[in-house]
Amino acid sequence: MGPWWGGRTVARLRWSLCLLLLALVWFPSAAGAEAPLSLGELESRALEVHPVLKALRASVRGKEAALEQARAGLAPKLDLVLYGSKAKEPPKARVYDPLDKPVGYAVTGYEETYRAALALTQVLYSGGTLTYQVRAAEAAMEAARAEEERGREGVLFQLRSALYGVLRAKGRVQVASRVVELSERYLERVKAFYSVGMVPRAELLRAQVALSNAKVNLIRANGAVERAYAMLDRACGFVVPRDRELVVEAGDLAIPQGVDVQGIALRSRRELRSLDMYRRQALALAGAADGQGRPQLLFKGEAYRVGPDFFPSEKEDYLLSLTLQWRMLDFGEVRARADQARAQAEALLGRFGDMELQIRQEAVDAFERLKEARERLAAADVGLKQAEEDHRIAERRYDARVGTNLDVLDARVRLEQAMNDLVDARYDLLSAQAALRYALGEEGWGMVLRN
Repeated sequence: MGPWWGGRTVARLRWSLCLLLLALVWFPSAAGAEAPLSLGELESRALEVHPVLKALRASVRGKEAALEQARAGLAPKLDLVLYGSKAKEPPKARVYDPLDKPVGYAVTGYEETYRAALALTQVLYSGGTLTYQVRAAEAAMEAARAEEERGREGVLFQLRSALYGVLRAKGRVQVASRVVELSERYLERVKAFYSVGMVPRAELLRAQVALSNAKVNLIRANGAVERAYAMLDRACGFVVPRDRELVVEAGDLAIPQGVDVQGIALRSRRELRSLDMYRRQALALAGAADGQGRPQLLFKGEAYRVGPDFFPSEKEDYLLSLTLQWRMLDFGEVRARADQARAQAEALLGRFGDMELQIRQEAVDAFERLKEARERLAAADVGLKQAEEDHRIAERRYDARVGTNLDVLDARVRLEQAMNDLVDARYDLLSAQAALRYALGEEGWGMVLRN
């Protein structure tokens, strides 16, 4: 007699297993597994929701609106004017006969007067004031855009640094956990020796104290992870999920020899463009102030109707006018305003030179730190292998009763330090890469990668 299950049951079981596998593939959360959270995902969301970037984008929109306003000053203005008035009695004028003798009064208006007009005004000449105002608004908008770009680079730099801080803290937790395991294993060995009278109680106490210290270090390491996550939350602009693993895809960190990092940084850093645009804005404002001391020519054309009704229709006429205005005395107000703007431009030029030196310094510092981090990583890797071998030998010598427990404890301290040094070196390298990327700017970093 065959098994209790039949062929149909096996077929149904196979189909059920297939459906279960598909569900696990397409819906991993259904199986309790959260997909890893990559650096790219964090960056994309931070660029959308970070409060600092929202403020910078709002600033750019404000500068764009100011530019539209300045450009509108060059265009004609069309206004609809409605006017109404009521008098105690209609206005009158004395009437004279041919011999210039008064003969009575004539009504010249209405008791209720309504006037509807369509007025067109256009500045024909402003002494350059309106043109310079447009140039100033354009420079301010470009400066705001440069600040937004640099702000975006700054947010990404802070995010990457904070993420590497979280991963560094987690790496130290792994180190602390391994030290606890080594301490527990060593304590069991010492207890076994102590139970048969092979070691004194002092060695047992030292092993117990070492385990207690290892557990305290583990508690501190876990606390450091939470603090690092809080820094990452602020850097991202949102609360990062704690139940998703953080992953970083480390690319090739090798920088080609002979790369002019200073020149690349000077060409790509947005701060220089921002300062230059603000300097141009100040010069344009000086030109606008100078223009106010020149003649101003205004044209106005008006077509209107006047009558006693709310929608007047009795009298229809038009009026064309040219107004020339030239301020002859202002006690130096215009000149002072222009001098103030030129002084600001000169100050910005000085800041521009200082910013160039600062950018050079930051580029060299970041580049050298990256080279140092790469060398320290290689040294830390070698140091960990040596510390592991030293610890292994110390334990073997202790088991053979030719070494002391102090040798084992000292070797474990050196091993813990070597493991932490390797963790630090790995994330120091990634942090140094992020710092160089920030020092060069995104455009400059792209130049380095293309080389």
